[in-house]
Amino acid sequence: MLLVLGMNFWVGQIWLYNRDRQKVLANSDAAGQTPCIEIYRAELVRQRNFNRGGSLWSRLLALFAGLFFMMWQPLDGSNAAPREINLLIVSILAILAVWLSYRHSRKLQQKIEAIDAMKRANGAAGPS
Repeated sequence: MLLVLGMNFWVGQIWLYNRDRQKVLANSDAAGQTPCIEIYRAELVRQRNFNRGGSLWSRLLALFAGLFFMMWQPLDGSNAAPREINLLIVSILAILAVWLSYRHSRKLQQKIEAIDAMKRANGAAGPS
């Protein structure tokens, strides 16, 4: 049951992410005044925030809590792996998910910093 709730939470997070993305694109197109580089930077910031912080931890908690409890007790009479192996697999997956997410957000941050450096070099005032 927790796994189903966790997956529903993930679907909701992804839906909100896409909804916010569409709003930003619609507002930028309607105004017609926003330079492409600003739209690109805003998208990178949104993606970076999605891959770290509160939304990352809430998604991980929702999904891995269900996986943890599902793996806690293998089905009786099945040839499933013992509890320790199951919990080790879930723990490794959780650590890997956090590491990969933060690695991706660092790469996005580097791109954001490159855009800001380019804007400073061209004399445009960037966000503080």
